[in-house]
Amino acid sequence: MTVSVTLQVSPSVYRLAQRTAIVMSRPVEQVLADVITAASPISEELPPELQTDMDALAQQSDAELWEVAKRVFPANRRREYDRLLEKNSTGTLTPAERDRLTELRLESERLMLHKAHAYALLKWRGHTLPALTKIARPVTRHRKSKATGVMAASFTETISCASSLTYPTWPRIVSG
Repeated sequence: MTVSVTLQVSPSVYRLAQRTAIVMSRPVEQVLADVITAASPISEELPPELQTDMDALAQQSDAELWEVAKRVFPANRRREYDRLLEKNSTGTLTPAERDRLTELRLESERLMLHKAHAYALLKWRGHTLPALTKIARPVTRHRKSKATGVMAASFTETISCASSLTYPTWPRIVSG
């Protein structure tokens, strides 16, 4: 199903869309629809529980989005994750600890998604985002599990940069 929309654009934008349509062998309308879809910070392809989170973020003020963007994975949970990851690398992780490791990984991934979406919304709203060189970045430490042979990455330190913004420590397991 499609919906017809009248869109007012400048002649230069229309010429650009027209030239792009010719190169892509597509109608101008499809080119414009594709651009909106690609540029939008809104996605309709997320699981329902994450879509709810993203929709809620879209309703927040710019100040609230900057606060979300500044959030970090709490140090106590990062230390717990690193401890469990170390146990995993030696093959001594209990089933309950494996569940906790998964829980912490999912929590950090959700935080990363929230931060990324907050930055996308801020950019969409016209804000200038800080350069990556101005943001604290996690330092990665890699270990290979003696038991499983799987490479694991843990983020244990943060490099201080010239900005008050920090990225979260994103724990993840890397197969290799």
